[in-house]
Amino acid sequence: MISEFSTSVGIVVSCVIGLIWAWTQFAHIASTKVEAYRQNDEEKVALKNGHGHSSVAEQTLIEIYEAISRGAEAFLYAEYSICFQFIFAFGIFLFALISWGADMTTGFLTTLAFVLGAVTSIASGYIGMKVAVFSNVRTTINAQKEGYMESFNTAFRAGSVMGFALTGLGIVVLYVTLLAYKMGFEEDNMEVMMGCISGYGLGGSS
Repeated sequence: MISEFSTSVGIVVSCVIGLIWAWTQFAHIASTKVEAYRQNDEEKVALKNGHGHSSVAEQTLIEIYEAISRGAEAFLYAEYSICFQFIFAFGIFLFALISWGADMTTGFLTTLAFVLGAVTSIASGYIGMKVAVFSNVRTTINAQKEGYMESFNTAFRAGSVMGFALTGLGIVVLYVTLLAYKMGFEEDNMEVMMGCISGYGLGGSS
């Protein structure tokens, strides 16, 4: 019979391993240096005059990358501004609805789980967007090398960063929330607690 402690250790260790794995894959991606392609103003002038060592294609690559990075930041700012407004408005509605149908404590705990789920989802989306922009230019740089192995590995690792980070982050926040909620409920009241926890999934989906 597996004990509750063993289960807890297994869950937490699995999440930590997943997050560490995501970080190691990100470190592999970051080993491809974009900085070597950047030029100062004097080098750009030399390039325009037909001198310098970097090609026009390489400089254009950096300019496109930086433009996409600024665009992604602007998109995330606009999107998350709306997301936080929705979380605030729907959180109030959720609290009022559940408090009216049950009690204020249940309404508060469900709303708190909803907010945690939504914020976890937002954090995961931010990581995904930043990693995608970060890795796309490095995939392009590695695609200039002989064969496809380097570029394929960079792209594949970028996907694994998002997958492992999202899963590890989501589960560890959910499990910590479960442990915290469990302290306030009796053994015969677990059904109500799980109803409150369901707000986490609602927040993540929203």
